[in-house]
Amino acid sequence: MIFIVGIFAYITVTQSKNIENPVTTTIVKTTEGLGYIEIDAVNCDTGDVYVRNMGSNTIEKNKITVKAGEESKRNSEEVNPSDVVRISFGHSVSGKIIAESANKRYYYCWEK
Repeated sequence: MIFIVGIFAYITVTQSKNIENPVTTTIVKTTEGLGYIEIDAVNCDTGDVYVRNMGSNTIEKNKITVKAGEESKRNSEEVNPSDVVRISFGHSVSGKIIAESANKRYYYCWEK
């Protein structure tokens, strides 16, 4: 019983880390045009984001290219927020955006 409680406590701390210490290292590079991407999962340890490109242009994220209408691939280390976060972007922009989802707050940065 103690072992199970210990695992639960570890998972809780791991998943809440981004609330207290928002991710600031994730880079999303956009190409020209307007559109949006959806955030489906976040790796709490590395800040890697699983994205779905819903726009009409190609997105490169952390050396992973996501073509229009396609998805990047998940890996086993990612955790799922309770719902999808959608962030909008424009072309030729560089800055930071705050996306909130179910009481979780994440910071996403991007460069032109």
